[in-house]
Amino acid sequence: MKLAKDEIARSGSAPPLRLFEQGIRAEATRAKYTATLRRILCDILEEVLEGDFEARAAQFVERGRDDPKWMMDLLLSLSWKLRGRAELPRGHVEYLNPTSFKTYFKPIRKLLEMNDVTVNWRRVYATFPERDNVLDTRGWTRQEIAVMLGHTRDPMDRALILLLASSGVRLGGLDLNWGDLTPVYMEGGSLTADPGGGGEVACVAVSVYTGSPERYTAFATPEAHRAIIQYGRTWAEAMMRQPGPKDPIFLTNKTVPRRASEQAMAKRVHRMAARAGLRNKDSKNGPRFETQLVHGFRKFFNKTCKETLSGDSLASLIRTEYMMGHVGLVSLDQSYFKTSMLEMAAEYVKVVPSLTIDDSERLRRSNRVMAENIRRTEDAKDAKIGQLEGHIQRMEEKMAKIGDRGGSTADEILDALLKSPKSGGVPGDVMEAFTGMMEQLGAAQENTIREMKDEYDAKINRLVRTIEQMAKGGNAGRGPPAGSGDDAADGGGDTEDLDMRGPGPHGRDPF
Repeated sequence: MKLAKDEIARSGSAPPLRLFEQGIRAEATRAKYTATLRRILCDILEEVLEGDFEARAAQFVERGRDDPKWMMDLLLSLSWKLRGRAELPRGHVEYLNPTSFKTYFKPIRKLLEMNDVTVNWRRVYATFPERDNVLDTRGWTRQEIAVMLGHTRDPMDRALILLLASSGVRLGGLDLNWGDLTPVYMEGGSLTADPGGGGEVACVAVSVYTGSPERYTAFATPEAHRAIIQYGRTWAEAMMRQPGPKDPIFLTNKTVPRRASEQAMAKRVHRMAARAGLRNKDSKNGPRFETQLVHGFRKFFNKTCKETLSGDSLASLIRTEYMMGHVGLVSLDQSYFKTSMLEMAAEYVKVVPSLTIDDSERLRRSNRVMAENIRRTEDAKDAKIGQLEGHIQRMEEKMAKIGDRGGSTADEILDALLKSPKSGGVPGDVMEAFTGMMEQLGAAQENTIREMKDEYDAKINRLVRTIEQMAKGGNAGRGPPAGSGDDAADGGGDTEDLDMRGPGPHGRDPF
């Protein structure tokens, strides 16, 4: 590949506003930065610049390049003006939280840097007020999320809430395609991503920010998976076809369905929270609400995982941070602590019961886990009884052999000696002494055999009692688990097959 002279374009030939937009990769960030920059150039600097938005951006850059002192004076004046708003009472309509200061200057800095205008930003940032009024916010509780679910108006609302709560993704992480979901199955006590074995869905791996350097793997609960599959049926009806791997999951409700924007999804969450009574004056903490609308789900996820895995290893906590798109507990974790998707899924499965919102769903999962534990206990008990019975059989065989040989050894020796051709030469007193010795040996042998039989009998009795106790204990646990209700009796209630194996994104038609 070669670059010709006439192909070299001067960096300053493009309009400043276009260079500004080219310097921002994320579409959502570009939209936010552009809106803030428009407000600054067209409203705040209305009397300083002239023309439309694009013309004002060009004037702003040109003045900054020609007169750096003018640019510094303008930025310091803007900071002073905003600082006056930050000193107002919190209830004042013009109050500005100091944490919002940088949101005014980030788009300005991007515009100037993309157009080669040098500014001493350390001097500008030094004029910012102290962040001494950070609000004490919390995450949503499971009960509040359950109330929100009671105010959903369609399957998309339910899928949206359950995905946010069970995965902890940011609002921008909801820009997902159907191919970003990978069900993880539990087969024979092991996790696998292979859908061919017919195992139960244990969780769903979610590829967040696919195609970007910030990509990471999050997870969602089987409850969220079922809600997404249910929503997928309405998706197929709206699009009049099955979804493909590159099709967006969340669509707008307009005449022509298209990918839902972050703002559209945030509005959906806000409507549900408002209908649930979680966005009224009582839920406010000063000028803001006690719980952040979307980030509150992320805080719920983080707290639930940390509380559930608090007794586990440090590796569990690192994997939890990975599930949220963080670097780990320290910055070097990503370089040194490598882990696989299935290893993280194994950690996530431990938290699934705590992240499941619906009480009946959590009860069904608890009953299934209890039934599985009982089955494993019964199998282990049966195997142990089989080992004990085999041991008893071997002991009885040994006792039978001992009984056949009991007391015969001394008599056999004496009888063989008397029948020997050379026995006639044995003096009578010697033969008498030898006979007495053989009789004593036979008696001693019988005592030893008797003691061995008694010992074996005692061992066999203990083993039999152990087997009887295990059998009695096992029978007590063979009935349905306590509190299981109708769900346990009929196999867990509405356990409809909702696996995404389909020609949809994963093989068989999921709808």
